[in-house]
Amino acid sequence: IGFSTPLYLCRKKLSMYACVTKVIPEADVNDPFKISACILFFFHFSSSLYITIEKFQLETNEMSAYESCNSIWSIIINKQ
Repeated sequence: IGFSTPLYLCRKKLSMYACVTKVIPEADVNDPFKISACILFFFHFSSSLYITIEKFQLETNEMSAYESCNSIWSIIINKQ
């Protein structure tokens, strides 16, 4: 894969998104109005690191892009 191909750039953007938000998207090609993902939460307790994974799913066919984004951020913020 070349460094300037659309697939390469898309992979890099998804990788950066996952690193920054700790949200790992799950593709569902059968339903374009469904957003599925896992969020990684890291907790330090008594000098140990714990990782929890929470899956979520949003039906976006009646939501704006802004509402979808806010819903995802609410999930992230409420778990911290």
